[in-house]
Amino acid sequence: MRSVRDALQDIDKVYPKAKELALRVESAYIDLKDVREEASRYFEEVEFDPARQQLLEDRLSTIYDLQKKHSVTTVEELINLRNEMALRLKNIDSLDERLTGLEKETERKGRRCLLKHRS
Repeated sequence: MRSVRDALQDIDKVYPKAKELALRVESAYIDLKDVREEASRYFEEVEFDPARQQLLEDRLSTIYDLQKKHSVTTVEELINLRNEMALRLKNIDSLDERLTGLEKETERKGRRCLLKHRS
């Protein structure tokens, strides 16, 4: 930026209209310098927590691994897949409960049959 400004100032000696461009470049240079200084202040205020960064990197890695494993491309698809699996597990649990209930009922009826045949 400085070299452009300097070049335009040199050209100004030969071509006076270049002075306006040189002034604009100078203004842009000052603005960019100001932005750099302000950004530096912002970055000084940011607290870096290596443990938090590692946690976030681990979570992202887990998400990417799950996306790859289940052949999905978005977190939304992963969430939908998780919800479907939770529903399937709930259905399996309820089937287990029903099977246990049916086994008890079968056992009860079997005992009744035995008692009837003994009487």
